[in-house]
Amino acid sequence: MKIKLLCLLSVCFLSWSQLLNADVIYFNDFENTSNPLTEWSGGKTDITPGTIQHPSDRFLGIFGESEATSLTLNGLPVWTKEVRLTFDFYAIRSWDGIASYFGPDIWEINVEGGELLLRTTFSNIGATGFDQSYPGSYPGNIYPMRTGAVETDTLGYPVGYSGDAVYKLNFQFLYAGNSTLTLNFLGSLVRTSYPFPDEGWGIDNIQVEAVPEPATLLLLTLGGLTVLRKKK
Repeated sequence: MKIKLLCLLSVCFLSWSQLLNADVIYFNDFENTSNPLTEWSGGKTDITPGTIQHPSDRFLGIFGESEATSLTLNGLPVWTKEVRLTFDFYAIRSWDGIASYFGPDIWEINVEGGELLLRTTFSNIGATGFDQSYPGSYPGNIYPMRTGAVETDTLGYPVGYSGDAVYKLNFQFLYAGNSTLTLNFLGSLVRTSYPFPDEGWGIDNIQVEAVPEPATLLLLTLGGLTVLRKKK
């Protein structure tokens, strides 16, 4: 009897641990060139020039001006009530932040049929008036250029054209509960008349996880305890 109880406890604990650690629904670092990226509405990729600090790598993009892309995921676990999203955002070349003459350069991510996760601006220009909204939202927040960036001028784009910055973005949001999740990424960038490529953006190392709700964990634990009580 003790062996059976121990086995049952082990199974309950394993199931609870798997839920607690969340379930990775999707991950992509875009290095697989044979992947058609059909889950993306705009599935183009590019390769960073690279530096010693950040060797050349493939990413989703480059997107610019008023370009957008969407990620659609099907067959989410039925118990999913909350989703965790993380990815690297590449702000490439001359992002002007909140500047009124050259910008603002606005970027947004939202859940289709759901909430707006972020609407903000980024800046790669170190001059007066070229502040950015991130890590806050636009309008209403003002921070110095590249606030919150985990890397600056490491992707290899020319510093003279304003270089680049990498941000690690993460969100956790409620999920509507159907089997399909669509995330929309879009830029509204003001293109200038410079004789070289203007600002662009990209996405890399994106991961989507299904986060268990506390009620699911509680039901699983109570169920296991009920079974154990009957076994006594």
